[in-house]
Amino acid sequence: DTPKELEYIVSKILSLRLFPSPPGPNAPTTPPSNTPTDPAGDTPSSHNPDPRPPAGQVEDHEPPKEWRQSVRDIHGEVLIG
Repeated sequence: DTPKELEYIVSKILSLRLFPSPPGPNAPTTPPSNTPTDPAGDTPSSHNPDPRPPAGQVEDHEPPKEWRQSVRDIHGEVLIG
């Protein structure tokens, strides 16, 4: 490879969008449980296991979007050996 071709390839690798966007400021720190259980037993609790908000309520956070950030965006590095 010529230096010009190498520079082109490195530029392409650094620009690939491979990483999710960072979570929003109001995003939960832990994912919601799909099936909460009663601490006294193994029966499902009355908590709504559906991860969507109840009707009439709006979610206050936006989930991260896949394939939005490049190596440059996350200030990452690529090791070529």
